[in-house]
Amino acid sequence: MEKKKIESLQLLRVMAFLGILIEHCGGLLLGAWGVSVFLVLSGFLMVYNNYTEDLKCSFVSRITFSLRRIERLYPLHVITWLLAIPYAIGTMINCTRTEMCFKLLGNSVLNLSLIQSWVPNEKVYFSFNAVSWYLSTIVFCYFMFPVLIKKIKSNGWKFCVKSIVFTVGVQLFLALISKHIEKLPFAIEHELCDLNKWITYISPIYRLGDFYVGCCLGYFFITRQNQGKNICKPYIYTLAEIGSVVLVVLSCVLFLSGIGNGLGLSLIFLPSTCVLVWSFTLNKGIITRFLKKLKPLVYIGDLSGYCFLIHQLIIKYLETVAVRLFDISHFQVWLIVALTLFATVTSALLYRRIFNRFLKKHERI
Repeated sequence: MEKKKIESLQLLRVMAFLGILIEHCGGLLLGAWGVSVFLVLSGFLMVYNNYTEDLKCSFVSRITFSLRRIERLYPLHVITWLLAIPYAIGTMINCTRTEMCFKLLGNSVLNLSLIQSWVPNEKVYFSFNAVSWYLSTIVFCYFMFPVLIKKIKSNGWKFCVKSIVFTVGVQLFLALISKHIEKLPFAIEHELCDLNKWITYISPIYRLGDFYVGCCLGYFFITRQNQGKNICKPYIYTLAEIGSVVLVVLSCVLFLSGIGNGLGLSLIFLPSTCVLVWSFTLNKGIITRFLKKLKPLVYIGDLSGYCFLIHQLIIKYLETVAVRLFDISHFQVWLIVALTLFATVTSALLYRRIFNRFLKKHERI
């Protein structure tokens, strides 16, 4: 049974989604940060909502658990796959008809079975609706969650601290070594020359680390809450929120400047993301108190999962129809951002309404 939603975290979801949306519209490169926020938040909220549950760790039970977590998103995934087929065909115009059929069939099987993110090839994990790689990765995190939470609860906070250090160490090692491997001749020959991107941004095994750190944060929050600890003065919470925002800005600047390239596409954001999630979870500073008054943003936060899956296809259709037809140039990026946001939120609302009606009819039957 899910607990009451933490509104400040819904706002954080909105900010993460907007970062991804802006990058995909051709603006600032904030997508990697947004994905890191989504993963850490997912881990945190999984612990927050399921801490008292007795989850079974058998293989079949974990499959069932993970599929239930995405039951509202999977039909939308199928819809976006169908809508993306014309664009997928457009990328294969130089292929023979037989090659095109095999590629479409193979990528479709991988996409619909949510295993495309396990293939270290951009043409596969970004096929059809490109952002669906995230669904492929997060479903693996959900599959592993019952094992992770059992381990965390049975070993306590000291184990969490040690395991976080170990996890980050492994991620750093993989980021550094993949950067060198992708330069080798065999990597280039077998289209693995962007191996660093796949490992540090797409790979379910690597991104499980971000999710796990979020789980540990959730455990720290739950145990702190149970102990009734609230010893900080109000201004401390405000300073923590301001500090977390400054850290996020600093990590983004380092990423955009290329200084953190050796850390891959995600690790540079992990520390600041953790601080941001924690400070927003406490929900007692000026920033979160102000943001909570912006109810439309909280509402969009509830739709963020749907919006994430929809937005990139809308961008493609807008660029095809509006941009090319009317030759928009000067305010192109921000106009596309505004149009995409409106169309995405509208589509997400429509989908949720139809899906909820379908569920009600199904329950009656």
